[in-house]
Amino acid sequence: MVLHFIHDEKTGERFFKYINENFNIDEHYFILVGSKVCPQNINIPEGTKSIFVSKKNFLLKLLRILHVMSKADIIIVHYLPLVELYFFMTIGKKYLNKIRWIMFGGDIYETGYNEFQNNLLKSFFNKINGVCYLIEEDYEYIVRKYNVKPNKY
Repeated sequence: MVLHFIHDEKTGERFFKYINENFNIDEHYFILVGSKVCPQNINIPEGTKSIFVSKKNFLLKLLRILHVMSKADIIIVHYLPLVELYFFMTIGKKYLNKIRWIMFGGDIYETGYNEFQNNLLKSFFNKINGVCYLIEEDYEYIVRKYNVKPNKY
């Protein structure tokens, strides 16, 4: 099973449509992350296996999230704010070797990280299964900045 961590954003609907049209939806599971208690910006197609997680209900759903992570063959992270980075490096660290991070510019060019956060991100790169990217320069940037060389997908 492929587990996707995505955010409650309008672009998610196109992603669901893409998965439904090109893959067996039964082989995919989605953890949607948002700030509200229920999805605000995205319509989840009926029959889609998913969990919606917010700051308010995270602890209530933690065991279910960890169970799904344990069953996943691959975990694809579509966006990685600090709060999720902390989650993966602490509670979810057992599953780091399953993670493939789809990097986008905003994820890797963050300038406000302190030394601890930069070291945490470097450790994350060294422990995950690999990264996916659209622009070769993004990969080259993380290699230079963090002195890492994660697998490329």
